[in-house]
Amino acid sequence: MEPTIPPTTLLINSCLASVLASHQHYLWKNQLGFLIHPKTELNADPTALKIAEIGTKNGVWLLDLAKKLPPTTTLEGYGIDASSAPPPQCLPANVSIHKVSSYSTPFPGPHRVQENYDIIHITNIADSIEDNNPGPVIKNAMAMLSKAPSPSHPNLSPSHPTNNLLIEGKILNTN
Repeated sequence: MEPTIPPTTLLINSCLASVLASHQHYLWKNQLGFLIHPKTELNADPTALKIAEIGTKNGVWLLDLAKKLPPTTTLEGYGIDASSAPPPQCLPANVSIHKVSSYSTPFPGPHRVQENYDIIHITNIADSIEDNNPGPVIKNAMAMLSKAPSPSHPNLSPSHPTNNLLIEGKILNTN
């Protein structure tokens, strides 16, 4: 018989995880001075951007970003444990958070996630890397990036991504 964890312990752990995620977010933001690296090329119309976060805990990065971008920007978070995120009815209309079972496999969902995003932000996933190999996570994130040519790069073919992955504040250029 497995031991049961009292509900108060789960609540405390969830609250603590949320506080730690928020604290880490604001430390990164204050140290780096940005949410999206200033050299990131925004290939889409800023009012039609689609941004995903892999490693969402409480949604703090998405919510902070939602304040700085037009409300037409789509912001979606994917987390293995997003239990400390606000309930959907408390999120801005352009923000959604989805629970996933692994970062290493394509995300299921009612909407298309492959080749759908202009920016992928990856954070807080060190404890979820399987077999000490981040390759499948990065491969999955790369598959989520849109490959469509943009007005700022009209001569590129759809088979050449022109987007960037943001990993813990650093840019991994996908060209």
